[in-house]
Amino acid sequence: MEEKVTFLRQLSEQMGNYNLQSAAAKYEERATSLDAEVSLIRGIILNGFATKRAIADTEEEQPE
Repeated sequence: MEEKVTFLRQLSEQMGNYNLQSAAAKYEERATSLDAEVSLIRGIILNGFATKRAIADTEEEQPE
């Protein structure tokens, strides 16, 4: 996903170089949106929310 953000920003820059400001803005908007999604996913992974949930489910299913 990070590579796609980089690619979209490159496309935005190229469109700007060709004086296609509308297309450049759309690519930049999509890159910004995708970058926010990547940051959210990275935060979830680094903070372990998905792991904590999986562990909690496993402990509840096991008899004491």
